[in-house]
Amino acid sequence: LPPLPPNKTVVDVMGDYLKYLHHCAKVYIQEMHPGGTSLWMSLEKDIDFVLSHPNGWEGAQQAQMRRAAILGGLVRNEEDAAAHVSFVTEGEASLHFCIRNGLCAEEGSGVLIVDAGGGTIDISAYSHESGHRFEETVPAQCHLLGSIFITQYAREFLRDLLEGSRFSDDVSYIAERFDKSTKLRFRDARDPAFIKFGNSRDHDAELGIRSGQLRLNGSDVASFFDPSVRCIVQAIIEMRASVLKPASRIFLVGGFGASDYLFSKLKQSLEKLHLELYRPDTHVNKAVADGAVSFYIDHFVSVRVSKRTYGCACNIQYDPGNAEHVQRVSKTYIDLAGANQNAQVSEKKEFRSTNTATCHPSLVSRLKSWVTMGIASAPNGLILIPTIIRLSAQ
Repeated sequence: LPPLPPNKTVVDVMGDYLKYLHHCAKVYIQEMHPGGTSLWMSLEKDIDFVLSHPNGWEGAQQAQMRRAAILGGLVRNEEDAAAHVSFVTEGEASLHFCIRNGLCAEEGSGVLIVDAGGGTIDISAYSHESGHRFEETVPAQCHLLGSIFITQYAREFLRDLLEGSRFSDDVSYIAERFDKSTKLRFRDARDPAFIKFGNSRDHDAELGIRSGQLRLNGSDVASFFDPSVRCIVQAIIEMRASVLKPASRIFLVGGFGASDYLFSKLKQSLEKLHLELYRPDTHVNKAVADGAVSFYIDHFVSVRVSKRTYGCACNIQYDPGNAEHVQRVSKTYIDLAGANQNAQVSEKKEFRSTNTATCHPSLVSRLKSWVTMGIASAPNGLILIPTIIRLSAQ
Protein backbone atom coordinates (compact mmCIF):
# COMPACT_ATOMS: atom_id res chain seq x y z
CA LEU A 1 0.00 0.00 0.00
CA PRO A 2 1.24 3.53 -0.71
CA PRO A 3 1.98 5.74 2.32
CA LEU A 4 -0.72 8.03 3.65
CA PRO A 5 -0.63 11.70 2.62
CA PRO A 6 1.15 14.08 5.04
CA ASN A 7 -0.79 14.81 8.23
CA LYS A 8 -3.38 12.15 7.38
CA THR A 9 -4.13 9.32 9.80
CA VAL A 10 -6.04 6.11 9.18
CA VAL A 11 -8.96 7.59 11.11
CA ASP A 12 -8.92 10.65 8.83
CA VAL A 13 -9.01 8.43 5.75
CA MET A 14 -11.91 6.40 7.13
CA GLY A 15 -13.71 9.64 8.00
CA ASP A 16 -13.33 10.78 4.37
CA TYR A 17 -14.60 7.42 3.17
CA LEU A 18 -17.67 7.53 5.43
CA LYS A 19 -18.33 11.09 4.26
CA TYR A 20 -18.24 9.91 0.64
CA LEU A 21 -20.62 7.00 1.34
CA HIS A 22 -22.97 9.28 3.21
CA HIS A 23 -23.01 11.71 0.29
CA CYS A 24 -23.69 8.88 -2.20
CA ALA A 25 -26.61 7.62 -0.11
CA LYS A 26 -28.02 11.14 0.11
CA VAL A 27 -27.83 11.72 -3.65
CA TYR A 28 -29.34 8.30 -4.39
CA ILE A 29 -32.33 8.86 -2.11
CA GLN A 30 -32.94 12.38 -3.38
CA GLU A 31 -32.73 11.41 -7.05
CA MET A 32 -34.28 7.92 -7.11
CA HIS A 33 -37.19 8.21 -4.65
CA PRO A 34 -40.37 10.22 -5.30
CA GLY A 35 -40.19 13.21 -2.99
CA GLY A 36 -36.66 12.14 -2.10
CA THR A 37 -35.43 15.63 -1.26
CA SER A 38 -38.19 16.29 1.25
CA LEU A 39 -37.83 12.75 2.62
CA TRP A 40 -34.12 13.26 3.23
CA MET A 41 -34.65 16.64 4.87
CA SER A 42 -37.24 15.18 7.23
CA LEU A 43 -34.91 12.35 8.36
CA GLU A 44 -31.46 13.88 8.04
CA LYS A 45 -31.14 14.82 11.70
CA ASP A 46 -32.50 11.53 13.01
CA ILE A 47 -30.46 8.91 11.16
CA ASP A 48 -29.01 5.92 13.01
CA PHE A 49 -25.80 4.44 11.58
CA VAL A 50 -24.74 0.80 11.92
CA LEU A 51 -21.03 0.21 11.30
CA SER A 52 -19.81 -3.36 10.83
CA HIS A 53 -16.30 -4.58 11.61
CA PRO A 54 -14.31 -7.85 11.69
CA ASN A 55 -14.90 -10.25 14.57
CA GLY A 56 -11.42 -9.51 15.92
CA TRP A 57 -12.07 -5.80 16.47
CA GLU A 58 -13.13 -4.57 19.88
CA GLY A 59 -13.51 -1.39 21.91
CA ALA A 60 -10.34 0.37 20.74
CA GLN A 61 -11.19 -0.03 17.07
CA GLN A 62 -14.82 0.93 17.67
CA ALA A 63 -13.65 4.14 19.32
CA GLN A 64 -11.63 4.98 16.21
CA MET A 65 -14.60 4.20 13.96
CA ARG A 66 -16.80 6.42 16.12
CA ARG A 67 -14.25 9.21 15.77
CA ALA A 68 -14.20 8.69 12.00
CA ALA A 69 -17.99 9.00 11.93
CA ILE A 70 -17.67 12.40 13.60
CA LEU A 71 -14.92 13.54 11.21
CA GLY A 72 -17.02 12.36 8.27
CA GLY A 73 -19.98 14.46 9.35
CA LEU A 74 -22.30 11.54 10.05
CA VAL A 75 -22.82 12.85 13.59
CA ARG A 76 -21.84 16.11 15.24
CA ASN A 77 -20.04 15.05 18.41
CA GLU A 78 -19.33 12.24 20.86
CA GLU A 79 -22.77 12.58 22.45
CA ASP A 80 -24.49 12.19 19.10
CA ALA A 81 -22.20 9.28 18.23
CA ALA A 82 -23.17 7.45 21.42
CA ALA A 83 -26.85 7.88 20.55
CA HIS A 84 -26.82 7.28 16.79
CA VAL A 85 -23.83 5.04 15.98
CA SER A 86 -23.92 1.32 16.78
CA PHE A 87 -21.60 -1.54 15.87
CA VAL A 88 -22.03 -5.14 14.79
CA THR A 89 -19.47 -7.81 14.01
CA GLU A 90 -19.38 -9.10 10.47
CA GLY A 91 -20.13 -12.60 11.74
CA GLU A 92 -23.31 -11.52 13.50
CA ALA A 93 -24.40 -9.38 10.55
CA SER A 94 -23.89 -12.41 8.28
CA LEU A 95 -26.08 -14.54 10.55
CA HIS A 96 -28.90 -12.01 10.18
CA PHE A 97 -28.40 -12.07 6.41
CA CYS A 98 -28.71 -15.87 6.35
CA ILE A 99 -31.86 -15.82 8.47
CA ARG A 100 -33.40 -13.21 6.19
CA ASN A 101 -32.62 -15.41 3.20
CA GLY A 102 -34.19 -18.51 4.67
CA LEU A 103 -31.00 -20.33 5.64
CA CYS A 104 -31.14 -21.40 9.23
CA ALA A 105 -30.75 -24.30 11.61
CA GLU A 106 -33.51 -26.18 13.36
CA GLU A 107 -34.43 -25.13 16.89
CA GLY A 108 -32.09 -26.60 19.46
CA SER A 109 -29.26 -27.09 16.98
CA GLY A 110 -26.15 -25.10 16.19
CA VAL A 111 -25.01 -23.19 13.13
CA LEU A 112 -21.64 -21.84 11.99
CA ILE A 113 -21.27 -18.69 9.89
CA VAL A 114 -18.16 -18.28 7.72
CA ASP A 115 -17.87 -14.72 6.40
CA ALA A 116 -15.03 -14.83 3.89
CA GLY A 117 -14.27 -11.27 2.91
CA GLY A 118 -11.53 -9.30 1.25
CA GLY A 119 -9.24 -8.92 4.26
CA THR A 120 -10.49 -11.23 6.98
CA ILE A 121 -12.27 -14.53 7.42
CA ASP A 122 -14.73 -14.26 10.31
CA ILE A 123 -16.16 -17.44 11.81
CA SER A 124 -18.97 -17.41 14.38
CA ALA A 125 -20.98 -20.12 16.14
CA TYR A 126 -24.59 -19.79 17.30
CA SER A 127 -27.32 -21.98 18.71
CA HIS A 128 -30.92 -21.63 17.57
CA GLU A 129 -32.91 -21.43 20.79
CA SER A 130 -36.47 -20.69 19.72
CA GLY A 131 -38.25 -18.69 17.05
CA HIS A 132 -35.76 -16.10 15.83
CA ARG A 133 -33.69 -16.10 19.04
CA PHE A 134 -30.04 -17.09 18.74
CA GLU A 135 -27.20 -17.30 21.24
CA GLU A 136 -23.48 -17.14 20.53
CA THR A 137 -21.86 -20.31 21.87
CA VAL A 138 -18.08 -19.77 21.60
CA PRO A 139 -15.88 -16.72 21.02
CA ALA A 140 -15.85 -15.70 17.37
CA GLN A 141 -12.64 -16.10 15.39
CA CYS A 142 -11.05 -13.67 12.94
CA HIS A 143 -8.22 -14.61 10.56
CA LEU A 144 -6.26 -12.39 8.17
CA LEU A 145 -6.58 -14.71 5.20
CA GLY A 146 -9.20 -13.05 3.02
CA SER A 147 -9.17 -12.81 -0.76
CA ILE A 148 -6.52 -10.08 -0.88
CA PHE A 149 -4.01 -12.64 0.38
CA ILE A 150 -4.81 -14.89 -2.59
CA THR A 151 -3.73 -12.01 -4.81
CA GLN A 152 -0.65 -11.46 -2.65
CA TYR A 153 0.43 -15.09 -3.07
CA ALA A 154 -0.16 -14.77 -6.81
CA ARG A 155 1.97 -11.60 -6.93
CA GLU A 156 4.85 -13.35 -5.18
CA PHE A 157 4.56 -16.31 -7.57
CA LEU A 158 4.53 -14.02 -10.61
CA ARG A 159 7.51 -12.05 -9.32
CA ASP A 160 9.57 -15.25 -9.12
CA LEU A 161 8.26 -16.54 -12.45
CA LEU A 162 8.94 -13.36 -14.44
CA GLU A 163 12.17 -12.30 -12.72
CA GLY A 164 14.81 -11.37 -15.30
CA SER A 165 12.36 -11.31 -18.20
CA ARG A 166 11.07 -8.27 -20.09
CA PHE A 167 7.78 -8.70 -18.26
CA SER A 168 9.25 -8.29 -14.76
CA ASP A 169 8.11 -4.65 -14.58
CA ASP A 170 4.54 -5.73 -15.32
CA VAL A 171 4.13 -7.95 -12.26
CA SER A 172 1.90 -5.50 -10.38
CA TYR A 173 -0.40 -5.03 -13.38
CA ILE A 174 -0.55 -8.78 -14.11
CA ALA A 175 -1.41 -9.43 -10.45
CA GLU A 176 -4.15 -6.82 -10.70
CA ARG A 177 -5.61 -8.56 -13.75
CA PHE A 178 -5.45 -11.86 -11.83
CA ASP A 179 -7.37 -10.24 -8.98
CA LYS A 180 -10.06 -8.76 -11.21
CA SER A 181 -10.76 -11.77 -13.44
CA THR A 182 -8.72 -14.96 -13.14
CA LYS A 183 -9.22 -15.38 -9.39
CA LEU A 184 -12.99 -14.98 -9.73
CA ARG A 185 -13.33 -17.46 -12.62
CA PHE A 186 -11.05 -20.15 -11.19
CA ARG A 187 -12.97 -23.36 -10.45
CA ASP A 188 -10.84 -26.48 -10.83
CA ALA A 189 -7.19 -27.24 -10.01
CA ARG A 190 -7.07 -29.67 -12.95
CA ASP A 191 -7.70 -26.91 -15.50
CA PRO A 192 -5.16 -24.23 -16.47
CA ALA A 193 -5.84 -20.59 -15.64
CA PHE A 194 -5.14 -17.63 -17.92
CA ILE A 195 -4.30 -14.00 -17.19
CA LYS A 196 -4.97 -11.58 -20.04
CA PHE A 197 -2.63 -8.62 -19.57
CA GLY A 198 -1.02 -7.59 -22.89
CA ASN A 199 -1.55 -7.49 -26.64
CA SER A 200 -1.04 -9.92 -29.52
CA ARG A 201 2.66 -9.03 -29.80
CA ASP A 202 3.53 -10.23 -26.29
CA HIS A 203 5.01 -13.75 -26.55
CA ASP A 204 7.35 -15.91 -24.47
CA ALA A 205 6.89 -19.65 -24.90
CA GLU A 206 9.18 -20.54 -21.98
CA LEU A 207 7.08 -18.44 -19.58
CA GLY A 208 3.78 -19.61 -21.02
CA ILE A 209 2.88 -16.22 -22.51
CA ARG A 210 1.06 -16.16 -25.83
CA SER A 211 -0.71 -13.20 -27.46
CA GLY A 212 -0.52 -11.21 -24.22
CA GLN A 213 -1.99 -14.03 -22.14
CA LEU A 214 -0.13 -15.85 -19.35
CA ARG A 215 -0.94 -19.51 -18.77
CA LEU A 216 -0.74 -20.85 -15.20
CA ASN A 217 -1.11 -24.42 -14.03
CA GLY A 218 -4.33 -24.93 -12.12
CA SER A 219 -2.40 -26.59 -9.31
CA ASP A 220 -0.33 -23.42 -8.86
CA VAL A 221 -3.43 -21.24 -8.63
CA ALA A 222 -5.01 -23.73 -6.22
CA SER A 223 -1.97 -23.39 -3.95
CA PHE A 224 -2.81 -19.69 -3.52
CA PHE A 225 -6.14 -20.73 -1.97
CA ASP A 226 -4.77 -23.53 0.24
CA PRO A 227 -3.86 -21.43 3.34
CA SER A 228 -7.37 -19.94 3.50
CA VAL A 229 -9.04 -23.33 2.99
CA ARG A 230 -6.93 -24.97 5.71
CA CYS A 231 -7.57 -22.06 8.08
CA ILE A 232 -11.35 -22.24 7.69
CA VAL A 233 -11.52 -26.02 8.10
CA GLN A 234 -9.27 -25.97 11.19
CA ALA A 235 -11.25 -23.13 12.77
CA ILE A 236 -14.51 -25.02 12.21
CA ILE A 237 -13.06 -28.15 13.83
CA GLU A 238 -11.86 -26.14 16.85
CA MET A 239 -15.13 -24.29 17.32
CA ARG A 240 -17.27 -27.43 17.02
CA ALA A 241 -15.13 -29.09 19.69
CA SER A 242 -15.88 -26.22 22.10
CA VAL A 243 -19.65 -25.92 21.80
CA LEU A 244 -22.34 -27.80 23.70
CA LYS A 245 -24.58 -27.89 20.64
CA PRO A 246 -22.30 -28.91 17.75
CA ALA A 247 -23.25 -27.35 14.43
CA SER A 248 -23.82 -29.62 11.46
CA ARG A 249 -24.77 -26.78 9.11
CA ILE A 250 -22.31 -24.17 7.95
CA PHE A 251 -23.16 -21.09 5.89
CA LEU A 252 -20.58 -19.43 3.64
CA VAL A 253 -21.05 -15.73 2.77
CA GLY A 254 -18.93 -12.72 1.89
CA GLY A 255 -17.24 -11.51 -1.28
CA PHE A 256 -14.57 -14.23 -1.08
CA GLY A 257 -17.36 -16.71 -0.36
CA ALA A 258 -18.62 -16.11 -3.91
CA SER A 259 -15.57 -18.01 -5.21
CA ASP A 260 -16.76 -21.31 -6.67
CA TYR A 261 -13.36 -22.89 -6.05
CA LEU A 262 -13.35 -21.91 -2.37
CA PHE A 263 -16.89 -23.24 -1.96
CA SER A 264 -16.13 -26.55 -3.68
CA LYS A 265 -12.90 -27.14 -1.72
CA LEU A 266 -14.58 -26.38 1.60
CA LYS A 267 -17.56 -28.55 0.76
CA GLN A 268 -15.26 -31.42 -0.19
CA SER A 269 -13.25 -31.09 3.05
CA LEU A 270 -16.28 -30.68 5.32
CA GLU A 271 -18.21 -33.60 3.85
CA LYS A 272 -15.45 -35.85 5.19
CA LEU A 273 -16.38 -34.52 8.65
CA HIS A 274 -20.10 -35.13 7.97
CA LEU A 275 -20.79 -31.40 7.85
CA GLU A 276 -23.09 -29.62 5.41
CA LEU A 277 -21.96 -26.40 3.71
CA TYR A 278 -24.48 -23.97 2.21
CA ARG A 279 -24.27 -20.68 0.35
CA PRO A 280 -27.20 -18.28 -0.14
CA ASP A 281 -28.51 -18.08 -3.69
CA THR A 282 -28.10 -14.32 -3.80
CA HIS A 283 -25.40 -11.63 -3.70
CA VAL A 284 -23.26 -12.99 -0.86
CA ASN A 285 -20.89 -10.01 -1.17
CA LYS A 286 -23.71 -7.88 0.29
CA ALA A 287 -24.23 -10.16 3.28
CA VAL A 288 -22.65 -7.85 5.86
CA ALA A 289 -24.31 -4.67 4.58
CA ASP A 290 -27.80 -6.21 4.41
CA GLY A 291 -27.24 -8.15 7.63
CA ALA A 292 -26.21 -5.00 9.51
CA VAL A 293 -29.58 -3.45 8.68
CA SER A 294 -31.35 -6.60 9.84
CA PHE A 295 -29.29 -6.53 13.06
CA TYR A 296 -30.62 -3.06 13.84
CA ILE A 297 -34.23 -3.96 13.03
CA ASP A 298 -34.55 -7.60 14.12
CA HIS A 299 -31.87 -8.14 16.76
CA PHE A 300 -31.95 -11.94 16.57
CA VAL A 301 -28.89 -12.51 18.80
CA SER A 302 -29.62 -12.10 22.51
CA VAL A 303 -26.53 -13.70 24.10
CA ARG A 304 -22.86 -13.28 23.23
CA VAL A 305 -19.63 -14.80 24.55
CA SER A 306 -16.79 -12.90 26.20
CA LYS A 307 -13.63 -13.17 24.11
CA ARG A 308 -11.05 -12.47 26.75
CA THR A 309 -10.34 -12.82 30.45
CA TYR A 310 -10.33 -9.38 32.04
CA GLY A 311 -7.94 -9.65 34.96
CA CYS A 312 -5.93 -12.72 35.88
CA ALA A 313 -4.52 -14.50 38.90
CA CYS A 314 -1.00 -13.12 39.18
CA ASN A 315 -0.56 -12.74 42.96
CA ILE A 316 -0.66 -15.21 45.82
CA GLN A 317 -3.71 -15.08 48.05
CA TYR A 318 -2.97 -14.13 51.63
CA ASP A 319 -2.78 -17.11 53.99
CA PRO A 320 -2.89 -16.19 57.72
CA GLY A 321 -1.46 -19.61 58.55
CA ASN A 322 1.68 -18.92 56.53
CA ALA A 323 4.45 -17.33 58.63
CA GLU A 324 5.96 -15.54 55.63
CA HIS A 325 2.57 -14.05 54.73
CA VAL A 326 2.08 -12.83 58.29
CA GLN A 327 5.46 -11.07 58.18
CA ARG A 328 4.32 -9.21 55.04
CA VAL A 329 0.77 -8.53 56.21
CA SER A 330 1.28 -4.79 55.73
CA LYS A 331 1.52 -5.36 51.98
CA THR A 332 -1.81 -7.18 51.60
CA TYR A 333 -4.39 -5.55 49.37
CA ILE A 334 -7.68 -6.19 47.62
CA ASP A 335 -7.69 -6.81 43.87
CA LEU A 336 -10.24 -7.56 41.17
CA ALA A 337 -11.15 -11.13 40.33
CA GLY A 338 -11.85 -10.35 36.67
CA ALA A 339 -14.42 -11.72 34.26
CA ASN A 340 -14.42 -15.27 33.01
CA GLN A 341 -13.35 -15.98 29.45
CA ASN A 342 -15.91 -17.80 27.26
CA ALA A 343 -18.75 -16.76 29.58
CA GLN A 344 -22.12 -16.24 27.88
CA VAL A 345 -23.51 -12.77 28.57
CA SER A 346 -27.02 -11.69 27.63
CA GLU A 347 -27.73 -8.12 26.58
CA LYS A 348 -29.66 -7.45 29.78
CA LYS A 349 -27.11 -9.06 32.10
CA GLU A 350 -24.57 -7.00 33.99
CA PHE A 351 -21.13 -8.50 33.46
CA ARG A 352 -19.75 -8.43 36.99
CA SER A 353 -17.58 -10.68 39.11
CA THR A 354 -17.37 -10.58 42.90
CA ASN A 355 -13.92 -10.77 44.44
CA THR A 356 -13.27 -12.30 47.84
CA ALA A 357 -10.04 -11.30 49.54
CA THR A 358 -8.78 -12.92 52.70
CA CYS A 359 -6.70 -10.73 54.97
CA HIS A 360 -5.54 -10.39 58.53
CA PRO A 361 -8.36 -9.48 60.99
CA SER A 362 -6.51 -6.36 62.12
CA LEU A 363 -6.81 -4.93 58.60
CA VAL A 364 -10.50 -5.61 58.06
CA SER A 365 -11.72 -2.54 59.99
CA ARG A 366 -9.29 -0.26 58.16
CA LEU A 367 -10.22 -1.75 54.78
CA LYS A 368 -13.92 -1.34 55.46
CA SER A 369 -13.37 2.30 56.36
CA TRP A 370 -11.62 2.85 53.04
CA VAL A 371 -14.43 1.08 51.17
CA THR A 372 -17.09 3.33 52.68
CA MET A 373 -15.22 6.33 51.27
CA GLY A 374 -15.97 5.13 47.72
CA ILE A 375 -13.33 4.55 45.08
CA ALA A 376 -10.27 5.79 46.89
CA SER A 377 -6.54 5.34 47.09
CA ALA A 378 -5.27 3.60 50.18
CA PRO A 379 -1.71 3.19 51.47
CA ASN A 380 0.78 1.46 49.17
CA GLY A 381 -1.25 2.43 46.10
CA LEU A 382 -4.27 0.27 47.01
CA ILE A 383 -7.28 0.98 44.78
CA LEU A 384 -10.66 0.03 46.20
CA ILE A 385 -13.69 -0.67 44.02
CA PRO A 386 -16.45 -0.95 46.62
CA THR A 387 -19.19 -2.08 44.24
CA ILE A 388 -17.55 -5.43 43.60
CA ILE A 389 -15.50 -6.08 46.74
CA ARG A 390 -16.51 -8.43 49.53
CA LEU A 391 -14.27 -8.57 52.61
CA SER A 392 -13.80 -11.55 54.86
CA ALA A 393 -11.41 -12.26 57.71
CA GLN A 394 -9.86 -15.46 58.97
